[in-house]
Amino acid sequence: MFNKEIDEEIERTLLNQQVNYKIPGKMLEQIPVAHKTGDDDGISNDAGIVYGEELLLLFLHRMRRMCQNLMT
Repeated sequence: MFNKEIDEEIERTLLNQQVNYKIPGKMLEQIPVAHKTGDDDGISNDAGIVYGEELLLLFLHRMRRMCQNLMT
């Protein structure tokens, strides 16, 4: 997207995310997840890339209960 060096740095940063109880926390296997979390009053986000054989796109908006269930 930018250049190879910057793309690799961004990917490394996302793969080294320290808050891992959301998307990667529910994975049954140790699959690499490059992601970025964000939290604020009443908001909890996690977006990223799950490296696997299949493509999955998941977008949840204003579905607080479902999101909380996915994270517990």
